[in-house]
Amino acid sequence: MSPDNMEEKQDLIEYLKSLPDVEDTMPPIPEEEPVEEPELSPAEQLANVIRQASARSRLVTKTQITQEIEQGEILLTAMAMMNSCKDIRSTSGKAETYYYSSQVMTDNFAMIATLVAEEDNPATLAQMVRFHAEKYPAATPFTYFYEHPYSWTPEQFALALEQVKAIPAYADIVEVQAYDGTPFLISTLYVSKAYGKALADFGQESTESM
Repeated sequence: MSPDNMEEKQDLIEYLKSLPDVEDTMPPIPEEEPVEEPELSPAEQLANVIRQASARSRLVTKTQITQEIEQGEILLTAMAMMNSCKDIRSTSGKAETYYYSSQVMTDNFAMIATLVAEEDNPATLAQMVRFHAEKYPAATPFTYFYEHPYSWTPEQFALALEQVKAIPAYADIVEVQAYDGTPFLISTLYVSKAYGKALADFGQESTESM
């Protein structure tokens, strides 16, 4: 820096120092007050417990609620009448009523989770085969029950299928084979054996193309 430039810089500093103090006329920025969350009622707190369980793919049983929460039965009644809890639904098994949140768990998954929780493998097998045949329609591969959330072993599946074949109420559950011999199950309540075999062929082709 040249001497002339240094002198100019020093003069500027001196000038700035000589200026009178000016009061800041800008008003201070007000601090934002924290927004208070509305206090949840006991019934809404129960709904949150059910939502948290659903987020972990779990159901909450009526027994758990009535035995572990004070006035649980009353809270269930109150929860059912609140608009803020409209997402809380229930599904009934043979031995228990289960609660879940439709915000995070579909009705279909809740149905499957109920079957798994009931631990009635023959009923689970028959109901899911019927469900697939009626809704899509589709044939159900044996391996479907080896996957989550069932996670059956081949031995558990074989036992369940043997029990299904011995129960007259499940006589509509029959086995068909795809073109390559892969076994599937169908329900003749909803599809014929011929159509069921075509569905098995399609299901196997879809698997092989993946």
